[in-house]
Amino acid sequence: MHPNVSSTTPWIAMKDINERNYENCNFISEKKENLSMTNNHAYMTRNMYILMEKKEKTLPDVL
Repeated sequence: MHPNVSSTTPWIAMKDINERNYENCNFISEKKENLSMTNNHAYMTRNMYILMEKKEKTLPDVL
């Protein structure tokens, strides 16, 4: 396991990996005219995490 990745927060590691993939896809797509499925998947994945973060910030803590 990577020293900076905690086993209790695997989704944070996945989020970081997906964001890097998204950036790489954007970089690659700038050199292409047509977006591939990989670009679209990375974009959708990134948006999903953004929505999750917004929900976490806006939902009140109900205990």
